[in-house]
Amino acid sequence: MTKKNKILIIVITLIIAVTITGVATFSRYIKDSLYNYYLESHGFYLSSEELGNNKVNTNMLWDGNQVYFGVNNFINKSSITDYDIDYTVSCSVVDNPDLICSLNGENKSVLTLKLNHDEHCIDEVNEHNVASYDKDNCISNDYTWKNHQVTDQIYFEVTDRNDNPITDANIMITVRSTAPYQKELTGTFKLHKVAVSNQAITYEVRNQDLYHELVLTNHSDENKCVLVSFDSTTRILLDDDTLTNQITDNNGYVNSFKVTINSLNNKKISLYSKTTLNNDFTDITVTESNGC
Repeated sequence: MTKKNKILIIVITLIIAVTITGVATFSRYIKDSLYNYYLESHGFYLSSEELGNNKVNTNMLWDGNQVYFGVNNFINKSSITDYDIDYTVSCSVVDNPDLICSLNGENKSVLTLKLNHDEHCIDEVNEHNVASYDKDNCISNDYTWKNHQVTDQIYFEVTDRNDNPITDANIMITVRSTAPYQKELTGTFKLHKVAVSNQAITYEVRNQDLYHELVLTNHSDENKCVLVSFDSTTRILLDDDTLTNQITDNNGYVNSFKVTINSLNNKKISLYSKTTLNNDFTDITVTESNGC
């Protein structure tokens, strides 16, 4: 595909996006998309499942422990950065001066890190261990010199300055690459603390720019049937053949369903907003059930 065609696809996508997100965000999409295209044309790929253009991650069953997020040097299996990326990561507490956010157990709210690329020789036919071969020897012996996906797993912790119990916390995470190119990823983590030691099912909501991703996790060693309900006047469920017992409102929109979550596994479900993204998730309820 030529560069001209790629730019045309981006512009068409942006025109579609404006009908969903409104005129106020149109310029932001133009700027971000064109800049991302520039970075990717130079083989620079920096991504995160939890971070982006201020993605919102909601965990209504937070146990008060460490919260993890990943920083990737790729966007898919074929688009992988083949050089190191220098970056900083920072965390800050939103609207609560009594709380402290720290990263990776270092009692710091800002860290300077390096996302090291990983490339080495592999034998894709006989699976011999040829990782010690340099690139020239690898290729001359008909092996494959491969660039691998790398993810830095980072975590933050939240504490209270006065050792008071924490019930809710809003944490802003910012990742900024400093070399060889500059890019920023941001995300907010909305945390509500409960005792979850006996909870088999937990859930969180992630903001994916144009929709929300409901992530249901089964922590038990047996399959679980889960009932999910939500306000169908503001949210639309994306069709999913794995969902059962769907109930609709008077206008034909699904407002509840059941789904089976396999043991020690999770399920991601897409929910679209009818207008602008609704980041108030109090309408979503998740309970264990039966009859899936």
